[in-house]
Amino acid sequence: MAIDLELAPKQKNAPGERCCDPVVYPDVERAQAERMAGIAKALGDPIR
Repeated sequence: MAIDLELAPKQKNAPGERCCDPVVYPDVERAQAERMAGIAKALGDPIR
């Protein structure tokens, strides 16, 4: 079953403007966020 999709032209956002609002705002402190970012970076490193 094929479905036809209408594509809209791409729209540019102003620099610094968000493309969309976040779905949720996590309740994370800055220190926790920095730690999670470090862990995610380490897990994403292909040469670990």
